[in-house]
Amino acid sequence: MSYSLPESREPYFKIMEFLADFYDERLDYRELYRNEIEEKFQSWGAAIIPENILKQRFGQYLWLAGSFKYTTSENSIDFTEMISVIYTRWYMLKNGPTPAKIQIFNNRQWFIEGLKYLLAILEDWPITKNVTSNSPVNVPYPLIGKIVKLEIYNFAPYYGLTHFDHEDAQYLRLSKRETCFFIASIFGNHKMRIEQPEIDEQNLTKIFSGLRYYLEKPLNSMTVQNNITQVKNYVIRITDDHENVFELSRDQLHWFEWGSIESDISGLIRKNLPINDMYLLDDNTHYFKRLVLDYRQNDSEDKESLEIDNETGLLSYIRIENNDDYDEPIKVAYRIQNQDLIKTSFEDFWLAHPKDRRVVDETEDKKYHLLVEYKNFPTLDYAGIFDRIGLPANFSNLVENLSKIMSTCTFGQIIDPKIYGRGRKDDTEFIVCEVTFQKGGTRYSYLTSDETIKIGDKVFVPVGYNGQQKIVKVVGIRYLNEADLPLPLDKLKWITKRGLDPDEEIIL
Repeated sequence: MSYSLPESREPYFKIMEFLADFYDERLDYRELYRNEIEEKFQSWGAAIIPENILKQRFGQYLWLAGSFKYTTSENSIDFTEMISVIYTRWYMLKNGPTPAKIQIFNNRQWFIEGLKYLLAILEDWPITKNVTSNSPVNVPYPLIGKIVKLEIYNFAPYYGLTHFDHEDAQYLRLSKRETCFFIASIFGNHKMRIEQPEIDEQNLTKIFSGLRYYLEKPLNSMTVQNNITQVKNYVIRITDDHENVFELSRDQLHWFEWGSIESDISGLIRKNLPINDMYLLDDNTHYFKRLVLDYRQNDSEDKESLEIDNETGLLSYIRIENNDDYDEPIKVAYRIQNQDLIKTSFEDFWLAHPKDRRVVDETEDKKYHLLVEYKNFPTLDYAGIFDRIGLPANFSNLVENLSKIMSTCTFGQIIDPKIYGRGRKDDTEFIVCEVTFQKGGTRYSYLTSDETIKIGDKVFVPVGYNGQQKIVKVVGIRYLNEADLPLPLDKLKWITKRGLDPDEEIIL
């Protein structure tokens, strides 16, 4: 059978679901043999491959966990062959003398590695797929029982090109019967982010009740215009306790007056689920309204405060520093305001949870308090020890963004010697330029009558007894009387000219 990549995104999310199942150690092994797995594998082009042929192609250690990194690096494997290898192993265990062996750690690990590799192959898919709606979809669905499972498949959660190292697909499973799972594939590097969040029954019920509230609202009378296309970049699947399963996608939800279902449900999940950076239904976890960071040291009254307000485009930094030479503390204030600059600098910024869960020890030297108010995410409120363990894992990203802003918005001309050091000389002064022949080299003094030369310019100077011309860099300018010159006037040489002559030898 000729088969390359599936035409729909369905396999991507099904594979994520199967991957979550193999991670779930509480799941009964019989669930790993359910008919759906075989049906899906076969529909994607999988076929049984004789074991002797497999071992000839991939070696005798194919079935060992960890073998994929060697198997795939030495052989070119496409989607069809890879799915056939996994299906063959699954079929052999299912029909072998001890089917329960699929639960053994090494076997689970083998399937996890294989399914991850399948997802890596599928990264070559087009990121979005347009769907056309010709009429309203018959919703709300007639849920008979209580919601017991919610699954959200989210892909291409932003418009435009997929960026390397960004997550291009996410799968979240919330269930009262199974382990909750969150899986995200990272575009371009074959890696995944996998979490098993702990969520109590009460919070899970809040999420399911909120979702049901929207599903049971009356439909809007709006009719869908012909040939209207929406980017279908998420699917939600709902299961009730009567085993009824319903699926809704973004283009279906779009046409009904359900208030702000996307932000409300997404916000409800984020509020009750301790996972960073979930796209969910509104695709928005990055944007924060306000960030406040306070820092202090125990052994002194010195403290620092940073505030970033995305709504007004304001960044302010204040440092209060005590000095024994002065009766009152020194206060340093730094303020930048520009909405475009601030929003652009932090548009992709998000803050991870701190690694450290220690209770703050009052004897510790350095402490911080961090508050982040998000637009579509619960407020984050952290306090801890100001070190690499106590701070959020990606705190360095915040510092890098701040450094870029502060390096752009430096002091102006009021303290720039290149500006205030220039001026017309009087009749008794000489202009002395200090130059270097190489970076960090010795400074040499040359005279000039050109008052337009400034620090950083390159000029030609005579060198040696024969006056060979060399190009040098001006690193200092002084206006001196003859008595203050570094050498007697007749010993100093003059700059020949400014600029760069292509025919001359270049030193710098």
